[in-house]
Amino acid sequence: MTKSAPYYTVLAIWLSLAMLSACSPAPPLSTTLKLQPQSHISGLSSQETLAHTPLAAITFNEQGFLLTLAQDSGRITVFDKYGKEKMSCAVNDPLQVSDAVSADGLALGTDKEHIYALTGMNRQIQTWRADGELQEVTPITVPLSPGDVAFGRKGTFYHSTEGLSDDSLIVAIDRHGKLARKVGRINYAEVLQPQQDSIRQALARGQVPAFLQNSVLVATGADERLYALHRTRPLLKCFKDGTLLFEKSLHVPEMEEIRHAVQVRNRLLEVPTTYIPLSYWADMAVAEDGSLYVLLAMQTHHTLYRLDRDGSVLSKLVGGYGKGHLLAVDKNRLAIADAAKGEVTFYTLPTS
Repeated sequence: MTKSAPYYTVLAIWLSLAMLSACSPAPPLSTTLKLQPQSHISGLSSQETLAHTPLAAITFNEQGFLLTLAQDSGRITVFDKYGKEKMSCAVNDPLQVSDAVSADGLALGTDKEHIYALTGMNRQIQTWRADGELQEVTPITVPLSPGDVAFGRKGTFYHSTEGLSDDSLIVAIDRHGKLARKVGRINYAEVLQPQQDSIRQALARGQVPAFLQNSVLVATGADERLYALHRTRPLLKCFKDGTLLFEKSLHVPEMEEIRHAVQVRNRLLEVPTTYIPLSYWADMAVAEDGSLYVLLAMQTHHTLYRLDRDGSVLSKLVGGYGKGHLLAVDKNRLAIADAAKGEVTFYTLPTS
């Protein structure tokens, strides 16, 4: 997800050299597996009224059905195991609450009985019954940033503090919209702050804005372990009940290719105030067995790494050509979405 912050003019020297000296490379990969495609569908509902709306989030429920959230309309769509649309709902439907406004979909979560959707523009948590009946719309009492979000159990969600004046890395917000916990710390003393420069020019040189240095992807699983993966450096952190369990480097061979691609794209941009932030990773998700899947921010083909629950690389997974922005993992398959096009590709998970 491309993000911005009020203080985005603050810059920092590119961290890769520092991290290379601080973190030793991961051991060589023992296995590279080919992902077998199952099907390819539009992740948008046939009832979607907004043309060209991107996808904000995808996830699987306990039945193995795929759920998608449209960014602009906030519409939730459920697809069965064969990729056929089973149900669709949005709070601005005539059959739902007429005075509620849905926009700026951010995140999606499920449990056995409910579907949860987070919207940013109106700062609400929508709670739906599994059959598509709207149960509750809850206002959020704490500030939201444009950072990454992951839903945990019973509607609690974990939110990156990227762009907020908060010294914690992640905040947990309960289903009632209230702050439940702060997780991790940001060390601002490590952030260098040159006062003059163009953010786009800095990114083209490989430098990283200060606010992006603590931009993280967030994921959690059934065991309530919370993972935070720094977008601009190969650093994975794991928390449990607010306590840091470990932090581990995640160096992969594709990092240099991704960094170079972002530099080239920023040099080619013609609008001075437009830029593409660096992120090595597009998304990550925790599987039922506790393993962690990390989707790389490749522009050419779907590439993932599977890690064990302690952050060690188990295998590399390579899929078909295309851009991947969103990831969801089920028991025996995974889904990768091109968010901009609203398209989803299903793959069978290798057994080995």
